[in-house]
Amino acid sequence: MRRINRPKESPWFLQSDRVMVEQKKVFAYLRRDMEDRRQRRDPLNDDIFFDLEFRGGIAKTFHEKCAFCEAQVGREGVVLHLRPLRFAADGEGLDKNYYLWLAFEWRNLFYSCSQCSRLKGDRFPVDGPRASYLASFEDIVQHENALLVDPATEDPHKSLRFLCDGTVASLGEEGVETIAVFDLNRDGLVLSRRRLIEKMLAALSGRGHGEFESLLGVNAPHSGALLSILRRVADAWLTADSPIKGSGENFAHRFINRWLAADKEQRDQLSLAAKRVEDADSNFQRYAAWVAEIVPRYEIDRSARVVEGEIARVEISYFKGISHLELEIPFHREDKSGAPALMIIGENATGKSSSLAAIALALIGQSEAGKLKKFMPSLVHSEGVNHFDQLDAPPIKVSVGFHFSPVQAAFYFDARRQLISSENEPSMLVLGYGARRFFDTRKRDRPVGGAARVRTLFDPLATIPYPADWLRQQTGSRLDTIAAALRIILTLGEDDELIVTPDFIGVRANGRVVSIDALSEGYRSVFVMVVDIIRELLEHWGNIEQAQAVVLIDELETHLHRIRPANSPSELQH
Repeated sequence: MRRINRPKESPWFLQSDRVMVEQKKVFAYLRRDMEDRRQRRDPLNDDIFFDLEFRGGIAKTFHEKCAFCEAQVGREGVVLHLRPLRFAADGEGLDKNYYLWLAFEWRNLFYSCSQCSRLKGDRFPVDGPRASYLASFEDIVQHENALLVDPATEDPHKSLRFLCDGTVASLGEEGVETIAVFDLNRDGLVLSRRRLIEKMLAALSGRGHGEFESLLGVNAPHSGALLSILRRVADAWLTADSPIKGSGENFAHRFINRWLAADKEQRDQLSLAAKRVEDADSNFQRYAAWVAEIVPRYEIDRSARVVEGEIARVEISYFKGISHLELEIPFHREDKSGAPALMIIGENATGKSSSLAAIALALIGQSEAGKLKKFMPSLVHSEGVNHFDQLDAPPIKVSVGFHFSPVQAAFYFDARRQLISSENEPSMLVLGYGARRFFDTRKRDRPVGGAARVRTLFDPLATIPYPADWLRQQTGSRLDTIAAALRIILTLGEDDELIVTPDFIGVRANGRVVSIDALSEGYRSVFVMVVDIIRELLEHWGNIEQAQAVVLIDELETHLHRIRPANSPSELQH
C-alpha cells in the first residue's frame, strides 16, 4: 500500500446529470422517516458504479492498481466505498442506510481489485461511536475514529510495516484492522510481494537503473511495499547526517542517483545494510504477532467471504446426455452491479437441467450426495446414438473451481462399482429448484442438509416447504429485511405492503388486502420459492445483503410471467 495523491477536484462524472438524478433519489429516500424506510430497499442503482467512464476515471486516479493490496488490475477493478453504503458491520442499533449518503462523495471512492472489495464487504471498524446520521463527510472524519488506513489521506507506512519475506505487519490497531479486513497477508499477495522484493534487493548489486525505476514507479505492482523496505535499507546504509529525503517517486529517484554514484566500498556497505534489514524483519515478526493478539477486533474469514459461492469454472463429463461441457464464470459482471448470474439457454434435451444437477452434486459434499443415490442410475451417460446403452458407460465426473482459491469441488460416480466419490464436506450453501417447484401447504420444514435443499432438481414430485409458519415467527429488522426483498420480487407499488401477523399473511396492493393463500398457484409458487431462498440465506448469514450461496433454478421463466417477465431474473438476483 502506498500514499495516493487524490486530486481535490472530483471527476466530471460525479457532476453529471445521471449522478445528480441518482443522488436526488437517494437523498429523498434518506430524508423519509425510518418507519417509512424499514421495509423498503433504497432506490440507488448500483449499476452506475460499473459505468465504464465512471470506473475509468477512478482507475486513472489510482494508477489502475488496487488502492489496498496494490495488485495491478487495469480496467478490471471495481469501485469501492471505504465507508459502506448499507448495513455497516458492528453497527448494532445503527440505521441500515449508513453511509448511503456518501455514495457519490469523491473522498469515499476508491479503486479496488475484486478480491479486496469482496473481503471488505460492509466492514468499516471505528473506535467509539459513529457519526450522526446524514452527517457531512467533514463531520464524519472529525467525529469518527476510523480504524482502516485511508491511503488517500495518510501515509500507510505509519500503520503498516512491509517485511522482506513479503508479509505485512501492523504498527498499531489501525494496521491490525486493515490487514484483517483486506487479508493483506493472503498467500498470493505474499508470494507476489516477496518475488518483487527479492528482485529489488538483487538489483542493488547491479548497475542498471532501468529495472529499479520500473519496480518503484507509481504504476508498478506493490511499489509501496518496495519503497517501504528501500527506505529502511537507505536509513541503514547512510549516516544520519546525509539521509535521502522525500517520499514516493521523489525518494526513489534520489536513492537511484545516490546508488549510481556509489563506489565499490559504498556498494558493499549497501549490501550489508540490506542484510541487516532482513535480519531486523525476522525479529519484528515476533513483535507484530504479539501486537495482533492484543487487538482482535476483526478476524480474517476467507472461507465465508471469498471461497463460498465464487464459482469460476465448471467441467462436466459423461453426465446423462452431456459428453463433455466446460463453463467459465467471471467474478463480477463488467458493467452491472450484483453477483454474476449464468443463464443457460437451449433447446429441449440439450443438457440444461443436467448441468444444474451436476453442479449441485459436486457442491453438496459426499455424504449429502449419497442421500440422492437412488437417482444415480438415471444420470449415467449412454454412449449409444441410435439406442440407449449404459453397459460400459464411463464414470460421471464433475469439477467446480473457485475464484481466488486452489480448492476444487468434485463429484465422481462409477455405475459399475456403484461408487460415489466427492468432497467430504459441502463446499458452500447450495439451493436447487427443479422445473416443477411444487409446494405442499402441509409441509412446513424440510430435512436438514444439502441433499434436501436440491432434491427438486432430481425428483419432480419433491415439494418445497410452505413458509407461512416461518414467516409468522419473524419480527423486527429480520421481518423488515424479508419484506423489502419481497417488495421487489412481487413488484409491490409505493403504497403497497406485505402484511404478516400471527394469524394472517397477505399483501396490500391497489388499495385491497389479499391473503397469500387466495393468490393464484403461479403467484404462490414464486412467493414460496423466493421466501425459501430468503429463509435459507438468513439461516446461514446474519445479513442477507452480504449472503452468499449458489442458487440453481431450472426453467426460470416458469410462473414468472405472472409477475413481470422482463425484469424477473434481475429482481431475483437482487
